[in-house]
Amino acid sequence: MKRHPEAAVFLALAFTALSLFSQVKAWAIDVGKPAPEFVLKDLDGRMTSITALRGKVIVLNFWATWCPPCRNEIPVLNNFYKKYRAKGLQVIGITRDDAGDIRSFMKEIPILYPVIPDYQAKAFMLYSVAPIPVTYVIDKGGTIRKKIMGEVEPAELEQAVRGIL
Repeated sequence: MKRHPEAAVFLALAFTALSLFSQVKAWAIDVGKPAPEFVLKDLDGRMTSITALRGKVIVLNFWATWCPPCRNEIPVLNNFYKKYRAKGLQVIGITRDDAGDIRSFMKEIPILYPVIPDYQAKAFMLYSVAPIPVTYVIDKGGTIRKKIMGEVEPAELEQAVRGIL
């Protein structure tokens, strides 16, 4: 009987890849799972984290200044924030853009909620963000209740927070 070392190597690599995939899948960011923790500074230098916001409903929006759908959803998020912040809603925008670029952008399109630069893509990686925009709705206990891929629609956002505010 002939031995085929390349077949053994292939099977070992395939098994390792399958094992890693199943572990990654177990840690996938899905509805019903705890929101991953991050600690980042907002544009004013204040530390922001999911844990610090416990007790509030969080709308976590991943976006970029150069992204047309992201630009389109900012007025929706601004209106939503104005409408519900007194009831315990916190909208947060996370972007990989430079602080100077964000501030320039906000002169053109005002953003009423906190914006957090994520220079090292820590939150982007934790939340498996690609492509943008992506929006997560997180309940008061820190559980992900909704993931919205692409430009957020007012009715969809309204429905996502209706029962948890």
